[in-house]
Amino acid sequence: MGLLHPPPSSPGLKVLAFLFIFVLAAAPRPAGAGVDRWTLLGPPGGQPDDLVFDPVDPAILYVDTNFAGLWKSADAGASWWRLPPGGASPLVIDPFDHRTLYSVSFDGIVRSSDGGATWTTLREVPSPIDIFVALTADPHTRGTLYALLFENGVLKSQDGGTTWSAASQGLEGLGLYRSLVQDPSRPGVLYVTTSQGVYTSPDAAAHWAPYSLTPDLNERDFKTLAVAPGSSGGGPATLYGTLWAEESGYCFFRSRQPGGPWTPVPLPSPPDGSFDCRELTVDPQDANRLYVAEPDGRLFRSSNGGDSWEIAGSGLAGFVKVRIDPRDRHVLYALSGFPDSRGLLKSRDDGSTWLPINQGFDNLYINSLEAPAGAPGTLYAVQAYGPVWKSADSGQTWTQLASTASLTPYSLAVDPFDPRHILLVTQAGLRVSHDGGASWAPPGGTLPGGVYSLAFHPYLQGSVVLAGESYSIFTSADGGETWQRGGDLFPGCDFCLVTFPPRFTFDPADPRHVFTVAAGQLLASRDGAAHWTAIPGAGSQVQVVAVDPSDPRTLYAGGCEGLSKSRDGGANWQPSYQGIPPGLPPTFSGGGPPLPPPYFCIDLLVIDPRHPATLYADRYGPLSQLYHSTDAGATWTLLASDFTRHLDDTLLVSLVLDPADPGRLYAATNSYGVVAGRFPGATPLRLGPPVGAAATPRFTVTAAWRDFADNTGPATPVRLGPDSGYFWFFAPGSLELAVKLLDGTVVNRHLWTFYASLSNVPFEVTVGDELTGAVHTYLNPAGRFASVADVRSLPSVPQVSAGVAAVSATPAVAELATTPCAAGPTSLCLGGRRFKAEVTWQNGKDHGDGQAVALADESGYFWFFGADVPEVFVKLLDGQAFNGHFWLFYGSLSDRHYVLRVQDLTTGAIRTYENPTGLLASAGDTTAF
Repeated sequence: MGLLHPPPSSPGLKVLAFLFIFVLAAAPRPAGAGVDRWTLLGPPGGQPDDLVFDPVDPAILYVDTNFAGLWKSADAGASWWRLPPGGASPLVIDPFDHRTLYSVSFDGIVRSSDGGATWTTLREVPSPIDIFVALTADPHTRGTLYALLFENGVLKSQDGGTTWSAASQGLEGLGLYRSLVQDPSRPGVLYVTTSQGVYTSPDAAAHWAPYSLTPDLNERDFKTLAVAPGSSGGGPATLYGTLWAEESGYCFFRSRQPGGPWTPVPLPSPPDGSFDCRELTVDPQDANRLYVAEPDGRLFRSSNGGDSWEIAGSGLAGFVKVRIDPRDRHVLYALSGFPDSRGLLKSRDDGSTWLPINQGFDNLYINSLEAPAGAPGTLYAVQAYGPVWKSADSGQTWTQLASTASLTPYSLAVDPFDPRHILLVTQAGLRVSHDGGASWAPPGGTLPGGVYSLAFHPYLQGSVVLAGESYSIFTSADGGETWQRGGDLFPGCDFCLVTFPPRFTFDPADPRHVFTVAAGQLLASRDGAAHWTAIPGAGSQVQVVAVDPSDPRTLYAGGCEGLSKSRDGGANWQPSYQGIPPGLPPTFSGGGPPLPPPYFCIDLLVIDPRHPATLYADRYGPLSQLYHSTDAGATWTLLASDFTRHLDDTLLVSLVLDPADPGRLYAATNSYGVVAGRFPGATPLRLGPPVGAAATPRFTVTAAWRDFADNTGPATPVRLGPDSGYFWFFAPGSLELAVKLLDGTVVNRHLWTFYASLSNVPFEVTVGDELTGAVHTYLNPAGRFASVADVRSLPSVPQVSAGVAAVSATPAVAELATTPCAAGPTSLCLGGRRFKAEVTWQNGKDHGDGQAVALADESGYFWFFGADVPEVFVKLLDGQAFNGHFWLFYGSLSDRHYVLRVQDLTTGAIRTYENPTGLLASAGDTTAF
């Protein structure tokens, strides 16, 4: 990347006018980076491990992942947000309280009492090497949980997970434990799959015995076990076992009576030679209805327990799991199992057609990231085992580059003199594009069989340096059209494997002076990569090198001996990591050299080209921590207090500063795709209700500005009230940006953000939820005076009012009404007289009908005891343009027992809402009709 120069300064334009425009319209998807925190940019997709349905609210879904924690949707998968760290996989919802969740973290079993917003550890991992592999809650006995350990069997809790005891009598010495499931129709009956067969317990895990006495089948090592419900009278369940790998043409076995026998289930299609067996999905309402997603993308369905199969749909290449909506068997969800898939798909027609539901679900492993200097706002992200993604708007939207997924790309480099010229390192060899990634072709010339890394020279047009197998170096002077053999990094090493791809760094004062790192050594070439010499003193485990663009004799070398700095071109080195705390000494070396003090590695290091005293360094191991220096490496501070909170279980793969705005930092991660942040040290404006032990306001708003001379800085907040405030940029008396937040949970389960500016300089606004960890960022470009109202700013934690004891739905009546609603003393007509609302109340032995009073076409209220004392307010809105439904809201000023009944006189559908005695209920149902 070349040296960057700020554009000519121009005077800013200020106005002394101010206007809030409260228009309830969705704002564009946020751009850029959060202030003092990270914003997830995508690309969309990922690797969900399982999907769990909320038993009470059909709109709430949970997805757990192997690498990126738990994700939640409050709108049946239309949008997702990541829950705060704490839970992982598997996830269990308490059958007696749907707001209580149980999950597993690195620490052990955890519990949430607020739908995943906060977590408490209940039991620590019993040993450093054992892990929890299964967790289930007893649907028949409140507070009873079962957990399965990979090597130590079953644990049982009878107090909601507070205490646990061993429950493995009869399972001792069975090797490895795979899965634990309960019989949904017979209380106390459980099954465990082990490496030596299936075992069952008839008495709530008090005793265990082999399920089948058939020797050959009992020895089968089932990967998963599915238990379909038996008859309503408690008859035997049907068991389906899935093998780890196909054996003699079979992956699945079935048992329809206790103790077996196991019957092999034919595969939907002939084996394709793959090692793994796909997961078998059983309809929770029909033991004979099965689904299997085949590797070629076809979905197979059986209606007779697997005796025969039919093709139900296609388009599932890369998807390995199917989940069935327990309330609607025609609604299916598909989950990916490979890094190159799209994450989540949904079908409403039994699997015939599928649509992605990835909005907000950004859970990809990104191998490398580039932000070319010659194309402002352009990003290239290489997905592990997947395609290359391109964004032309700083990460707001992404598109896949054609045919790159089949090449298995590793990394890419963009020509700094021609941003449409790209070189791509792939498993199939080097590929070149001259049209910004629209098409690809092999380059000319002769190259080694394996290409591992390359770099365009940022100061010498057409020059490329490439590292191949056995640390061989190739160079090109014509942008990669022809190649010449350079000097090998380690001559004579014919069988060396590149354990760490070399990275190339260039001297801005001498185009032929090149640095690289290979096999833990810092090397340099003075003749354009023709010969290489090791630079001693920087350490023996160097992983990254950086050159100060304002003083090329100043070098930084990061590695597993900390961070070193040289002021004389590498002749002398001094430690330069004050402020980065030492790690823990390793307990074992894993066969390699032991990690030396300070027991951490620096694997990423970047310098701000406009402010060379500003550096960013990634402290690697076992998880990433990003540090920041503003004094040329003399001292370091942990970057952003929210980094650990929001990205505490991921690794950074690369760091890139935005060439047009170095204040914006992009990072590629191994589990959250691309993230971005701006870290000027802004003070947040805190709004909303208090949460947590410290009782601080729930929401934070931060802002940063950039004037027309390219100066940047944090905005200073001033709080006006619990829900509003403003920021000033340049002087305390000059208001620049006003903000208001409203809680729209009752209306659409989101926080509503309003802001208006008195300045047209570029600025960013970031809204954060301290309870859920969700973040939303807005970017205001130069020259625009912004007034924004966003009613889908952040998904709030879904709140189900305690007063809503029951919600029932009758889809149709025998005869549909043919006349509109007729208002009466106890009937409230709404929605153009299409809907009729009535209320009945009870107060001890007294009872009666609510008296209706209409306020408008969409709202009214009921009174119980006096005409001047309203008790229940009702409002109905037409939300069909948003989600295809009419929305019903009601709020009460009474804690009496009452029932609200609303009927659609066009379709006959009825909704009934019941409020028990002693509770004040307010509720919003955005899928009422």
